[in-house]
Amino acid sequence: MTSPVPEKEVRYPDSEFKLDNTADLYAGVKTSRWSQMFGCSVTLSEDVDKDVLEQAVAHLLQRMPFIAHRLKAGFIWYRFAPMDKPFCVIDNFNELMKPLNWKETQGFLFRIRCHHRQIIMEFFHALTDAGGSMTILLTLLREYLRLKYAIDIPTDQKILDCDDVPQPGEYENAFIRYARKDSFKRLEKEAAYNIGGPALPQSSYAITAGRVPTGSLLDLARQHHATVSELLCSMLLLSFAHVQRAERNIRKRRQPVKAQFTVDLRRYFPTPTLRNFSSYALIGTAPGAEDCSLDDVIARVHNTLKTEIDKERLLSVFSGDVTFKHSFLVSNTPLMLKKPIMKFLFRRALRRHFSTIISNLGVIDLPEEMSSYIERIEYLFGPTPLPATNMVITSYNNQTSLIFTRTTPNTDVERHFFDSLVKAGIPVQIESIGSRD
Repeated sequence: MTSPVPEKEVRYPDSEFKLDNTADLYAGVKTSRWSQMFGCSVTLSEDVDKDVLEQAVAHLLQRMPFIAHRLKAGFIWYRFAPMDKPFCVIDNFNELMKPLNWKETQGFLFRIRCHHRQIIMEFFHALTDAGGSMTILLTLLREYLRLKYAIDIPTDQKILDCDDVPQPGEYENAFIRYARKDSFKRLEKEAAYNIGGPALPQSSYAITAGRVPTGSLLDLARQHHATVSELLCSMLLLSFAHVQRAERNIRKRRQPVKAQFTVDLRRYFPTPTLRNFSSYALIGTAPGAEDCSLDDVIARVHNTLKTEIDKERLLSVFSGDVTFKHSFLVSNTPLMLKKPIMKFLFRRALRRHFSTIISNLGVIDLPEEMSSYIERIEYLFGPTPLPATNMVITSYNNQTSLIFTRTTPNTDVERHFFDSLVKAGIPVQIESIGSRD
């Protein structure tokens, strides 16, 4: 029997506090050779002034003190513990997204790099998700531009003022706030297809960017009566099905291709939290999808997303996760016993539940006073501990960036995906933007 979901706790950014469900997972499965990272890359119109950037970071830490917390192991779970240390910006792009090393980062759960005109923020997923990190990034950029050019930039829900005081809602555990006792548990009976072959060496990866005109992509989506997310998800699923067709293993050829599509829960459950508050939808194709038309796959994706991204279903799913965490067995098992179990189940889920991960951050709109200094904003996944090819979609300044992170030497998926866009009349500019050997 599970215990009831606890009431919402009061959060104070200058004290220790509990991790949310997502943070508990990624803190528990982290190793010295791998941690779940993701990054935000910004290209400015002029070279970055590192001294001014570090001053802006100092102001950011005062405005958002929760990001100046470290992980502290407890008997049952990890906790966030406050720190009072200066943050140092790294002035090179060597070993992007490498696993966190507490000595190197002094306990911080993120890095900031700058080089020439580019700034990259790398986040450990235990700290925040894409939705929260967007506010952190844009608030930092606003403060940097204010200090550098003495300009006044308007604020909104995504761009905060570093002179304001921290707000309690920005640190709340929104999973706890909205969770209820009744819940739904996904049962994945059929294993998803995963690309065969060896993985790249541990912590190695390749990142490839494909950049396309946003207007052309919207026109193509309209031609197929689809959203951009539905179109790109369908094209990626077909690219995996194309690779699957060449598999020699008959069992692997008969497995469905499944994509984990990230869902920002803030769209359905209002909260100002900057911590993790996201879920996912599972979309897929049946075996033999390579023989289906793009419109057939789009129709399947549309119907699946309509079912999966339903407010009541999303609520029920993450309520189940919260209730499970607070069950008697889990909440009374020591952390040292939970960690090996969590690592085993996490790797098993990566192998079995989905073929790829897709995240669409949508269109990023900035005030004119800010956008004139920013040429490009892109997000990218860090490497996974198993062979995989995942994609992040970001649109800014009339350009959509399609960023693949790959931990397998097999490049067939991204090659087929970009070829499909070109055949559909979409010009694609491809660039290798990072790797770690």
